Amino acid sequence: MLFAGMAASYDPSVLPGFPGTISFRLLFPQTGRQPAGWTLTVSGTRVRAAPGFPAGAKATVALSAPAAVFVRIGLGLIDPAEALLGGKITLSGRLDVGAMLAEMFRMPAPR
Repeated sequence: MLFAGMAASYDPSVLPGFPGTISFRLLFPQTGRQPAGWTLTVSGTRVRAAPGFPAGAKATVALSAPAAVFVRIGLGLIDPAEALLGGKITLSGRLDVGAMLAEMFRMPAPR
């Protein structure tokens, strides 16, 4: 639901012409469950959300965090930049794109 919502709220005017993949690695430290993955594939003005990690090539941007952190960001309860700077999220790949994710996907402002 969270990632389908992100795909639906994509704003292509933020990074016009950006093609790529954004992968999310959801961790479950309390339960020890294996990490889950979601991938957003951006092509033109469309975004497709799919469970799993990108096949083949590396993601343009990869984020990893406990699932609860991603949910709290999606609900606007914590600021994604603060979560990143506070070490709650790790980000790899194109940092310039990573810095624009909240704007690209119209994430709610923290309450």
